[in-house]
Amino acid sequence: MPRAEIDHWLDLDAALLDHLFETAQAVGRAQMAAFNPARIGVMLAGLEVPHCHIHVVPIRGVHDLDFGNQDPNPDAAVMEDAAQAIRRELRKLGYSNVSE
Repeated sequence: MPRAEIDHWLDLDAALLDHLFETAQAVGRAQMAAFNPARIGVMLAGLEVPHCHIHVVPIRGVHDLDFGNQDPNPDAAVMEDAAQAIRRELRKLGYSNVSE
């Protein structure tokens, strides 16, 4: 993932925006395989931190994109299990440069 301090997605050059969405699509495919949600939501909000980034979220409905509905203190073991599942699915999709 690129780490450029670009505040607003409207300021991204086309090549970087394309790369971000290609990466988001790969992560979304891995989430779909790992968690079998109804859909994978994508959101560019940009209010919580001063740089552009894409949220890729397994969802059952649009309410899952409201961060106010999320657990502010998720169990670290559950989060690590989810991260491992996403990494495993990314590797299955052919992304060999995924960290352990």
